[in-house]
Amino acid sequence: MIPLDDLSFQHTRKSKQHALMIFMISLVTFLFAIYSMGTGSSSNLGFWTTLKIILGLDEGTELQSAIIWELRFPRVLMAIVGGAALATAGALMQGALGNPLVSPLTMGVASGAALGAALAIVVGWSVVDNHDLTIVANAFLFSLIVVFIIIQLGRYSSISAESYILVGIAITFISGAIVSTLQYFATDAQLSALAHWSFGSLSRPTIENAVFVSMSLIILMPTALKWSWDLNALSMGGDDFAISTGVDPVRTRKNILVL
Repeated sequence: MIPLDDLSFQHTRKSKQHALMIFMISLVTFLFAIYSMGTGSSSNLGFWTTLKIILGLDEGTELQSAIIWELRFPRVLMAIVGGAALATAGALMQGALGNPLVSPLTMGVASGAALGAALAIVVGWSVVDNHDLTIVANAFLFSLIVVFIIIQLGRYSSISAESYILVGIAITFISGAIVSTLQYFATDAQLSALAHWSFGSLSRPTIENAVFVSMSLIILMPTALKWSWDLNALSMGGDDFAISTGVDPVRTRKNILVL
């Protein structure tokens, strides 16, 4: 039997290693972000000039300030928080379902969002009247519909983790077929808009968009960390092991999918 002092020492050492790893990753990300904001075909500001402007040590010229804060900073920030959000979503789904292949793509969430966007672009149908939010609102609504379908299926105790993936793949194919049909009837302009939305782009985000996504991630991240023990139980031994430790697998998966 391992002494408690040794267990405490191992836990402390691992915690320090994790903290150091997070710090190093954050530092490298920050340095790459500064380099990205200072590099460009039209205006190459340089690493040190960009760093001083970002840290407030030098205001720079009016043109330099506009290039960094209005053009490049929103794009870089959106890339960082968007990547972090996608990575978090993938990790949560993989932990909840115990399969490394699980992601918003294989679960049908992404295809549901694409279907909603296609309906807004090609048909012109939307759940909101605000033109700026038409595509986003439709994509969000249809992704929620997919999550609702999966949650309803999860209420049956006979549904296994593998069944979630099969349902997601089925939804992906159905949504893809409908989107392909809409593309057949779409105009050239609509096809261009749909392709641009499907592939994604960081050319248009504003600082307001980037801040909104950042705040959403900051708010939801503590909730995700709160369920870390439940996810560990599911990942280590499956449903039976999770139940033996007091974790409800069905409820945990439902909470993760909603998040």
